[in-house]
Amino acid sequence: MLIILLHTYYYQEETVKYCLAHDDKPQALRAIKRIHPTESEDTHELIYEEKKEDFIRAQQENTNSTTSVWQTLTDRDSRGSAWMGILVAFFNVMSGVCFITVYAIIIFEKLLKN
Repeated sequence: MLIILLHTYYYQEETVKYCLAHDDKPQALRAIKRIHPTESEDTHELIYEEKKEDFIRAQQENTNSTTSVWQTLTDRDSRGSAWMGILVAFFNVMSGVCFITVYAIIIFEKLLKN
């Protein structure tokens, strides 16, 4: 509850990453000033420029990687772990573990009464 109140009334600025994505430098600088209140204006500008460069680099890396689900499932290096994850999820559901964890309290209470 405290987190909701803080985000509603105290932290009303957007995050630095959001401001960088929407090219809102003044809002980003206000957020940086809130994070680093003891630093000078020049330091805030340097932090903004570093964050902007990191954001642009991350955007370029994300556009260069276009691995699809099918490529992940059929690629020689990652297909074993991808299929293993799918099989673990499938057998987890089929084994009924979720049923036991949801109803464990009821089951154990009935066992204790008997």
